[in-house]
Amino acid sequence: MGKISTIFILALGALFGLFFSGCESPKYTISDIPQTMTGFLRIERGSKDFRFKFCDINNNFIAYVDTSEVVTSSFDRLVNNPVILRGRLAQTEKGKVVYADNIKLAR
Repeated sequence: MGKISTIFILALGALFGLFFSGCESPKYTISDIPQTMTGFLRIERGSKDFRFKFCDINNNFIAYVDTSEVVTSSFDRLVNNPVILRGRLAQTEKGKVVYADNIKLAR
């Protein structure tokens, strides 16, 4: 029984490995055309120019977020929660910046 359990666990591990090996974060491109991005809005502590940064589902940094066009009473409910962000991604002298025009909680 022990040998069968070990084989089953190894097979199950291999199956999960194959399944999750395809889970790669989407690649967002620099563009003047707004695109929809899914990830997390995080507080940016390392930049004096931006309050927020956008990270993908694996918590990898994507870009700083310019929220000057976003209309909301508070960003509190959006921070550290899954969000859908719509905006233009640009390369600037300060790094990659998403000029967001809409941010909402992902459901």
